[in-house]
Amino acid sequence: MKNVSDIIALWGKTSDFADALGVEYMTAHQWIRRNRVPPEHWSGLVKAANRRGFHVTEALLAQITAAQKRKVLAEKAKREGQRRSVSRERQAVSA
Repeated sequence: MKNVSDIIALWGKTSDFADALGVEYMTAHQWIRRNRVPPEHWSGLVKAANRRGFHVTEALLAQITAAQKRKVLAEKAKREGQRRSVSRERQAVSA
């Protein structure tokens, strides 16, 4: 499992996942859309997954979350680097 959406997909239907965690359907839907389950729900997710025979741990969720954060930060740094490059190019042209 590479991301939170993969874990949620183990339930097959969003409504089944929402019921298992005791949250509203739209809450579960937003988690899927964001590819993120808030950490305060990890324990419930792990228990619900284990009841269904899925091997999910809080450590796995933390690992996935950390990888997603690294990816977001790398993309942000890349965009900022591109903006700085364009800004330097504009300064050079106007000089």
